[in-house]
Amino acid sequence: MTDTIDRAGDYVDEWNEAMINAARTAAPAGPSLTICIDCDEEIPEARRAAAPGCKRCMPCESDHQQRTRQHG
Repeated sequence: MTDTIDRAGDYVDEWNEAMINAARTAAPAGPSLTICIDCDEEIPEARRAAAPGCKRCMPCESDHQQRTRQHG
């Protein structure tokens, strides 16, 4: 019998993967910025490579998405 926590963990993993794939296909056109539009800090190369067209560092993007969902 599958444990409820294991099923919940599997669901979260699947949901996260779906959100990552959706973000990749909906990425804005053009090059990534090197400086975050919210905090003015450098956006790491790994982030720019993983999310072409990004305009925010990962912490600011997470905050932005959370605000968007709350007010969306």
